[in-house]
Amino acid sequence: MRLSSVSFVFLLAVLVAASRPLFGGEEASASERLRNLSPEKKRLLAKRLEAWKKLGPAEKARLRENLETMRSLPAEERERIRGNLETFSDKDAGSKREIEARLRRWRALPARRQETLLQRFRHLMDLPEGERERLLSLPAERRRRELDRIFTAQEVQRLLRRLTPEERQMLEGLPLAEQKEAARRLFAERRRQQLGRLDEASRARLATLSPEAREKEQRQRMKALNFRDQMVAVLLPRNQRVAFLKRPLSRRDAFARAFVEQNRERLVSSLPPSARSALASANAGERVWKLVELLFCEKRRVLEKALLPSQRRRVASLPPRKAWGKVRFFLKVNHRRLLDKLPSSFRQEVASMPATRQAGAVRKHLRRALKQADASADRRRGILDLPLLMQWDAVQRLKREQARSRRRGER
Repeated sequence: MRLSSVSFVFLLAVLVAASRPLFGGEEASASERLRNLSPEKKRLLAKRLEAWKKLGPAEKARLRENLETMRSLPAEERERIRGNLETFSDKDAGSKREIEARLRRWRALPARRQETLLQRFRHLMDLPEGERERLLSLPAERRRRELDRIFTAQEVQRLLRRLTPEERQMLEGLPLAEQKEAARRLFAERRRQQLGRLDEASRARLATLSPEAREKEQRQRMKALNFRDQMVAVLLPRNQRVAFLKRPLSRRDAFARAFVEQNRERLVSSLPPSARSALASANAGERVWKLVELLFCEKRRVLEKALLPSQRRRVASLPPRKAWGKVRFFLKVNHRRLLDKLPSSFRQEVASMPATRQAGAVRKHLRRALKQADASADRRRGILDLPLLMQWDAVQRLKREQARSRRRGER
């Protein structure tokens, strides 16, 4: 059974009321509580159960999710929402038809337009309360101009973040409207180049899709190609990485293939045996990209060793593209936290270094501190196997233990 929007909200109003206790004491068993219900509450419960049975699995899941959200809200907020829902369920048929019509108009909008409107609404809600009240109190025409200016500025900032530093420099100093149009043209050209990298079979498949499905599929393919470029860039030496990222998108695949073919033997030998067998079973045409993917996964696995156990669990639950960004984020956070723990003299010494040199200097400092602690070989290996953030604490614990042992010996 599929409910109309109004029926769905009405049923939600009825079910939300269920979070008010129907029963007496919590200590009584379910059967006793059912027996003790008044006739009026039994009729209400039967009505709710009947409505519940008529729902499909998807609608039941939506209602459960909404009820879980309700239960997590503060008591005052719950009461306010219950009041709104109950007021809605009491509306006359004309009001409900009007709301249905508005919902139909909303659903008829293209997905991108819905997303833009929701984004603008969220931006409006994120404004400071005083600024929001000021905007809402303006005359309609002036309010529209002000909101357009704010939303355009926010959209331009979002677009600029996705451009390269060179592209951002090109747009610097232009009026907001021109920046927005220029950024969109750059994205359109980037999309054209990205789609040109697809093979004939993929392009033929896209041509058979409906416009909305094609748009969605193109976005997915572009994300996949961007991530593949990112994987290649991570594997390249610094000078070649810069050259790779400066190349037009249409020429990056040839560059990546040439690099892999020239260094195949060295790259394959760096893989663990399980990865080498996975590479051997890949199709000949896809072997270059399979090797890139396996090398990237191995590099990520090595970097994950520097994360805390809780951070590794977070990363393990994410898809590969998001996992890589999260690994890099956690590494930066851990690096800052570790620097805060180290002596201030060392922090001043490395403050002017680039991030990569800073990380190397931190590792050297930790190894020097561990050597000075004069630990046994097993203890040293155990400390070096820990994430960097935990190594410093382990060295400090070791030093405290040794100091206590010395004091006991002196006594």
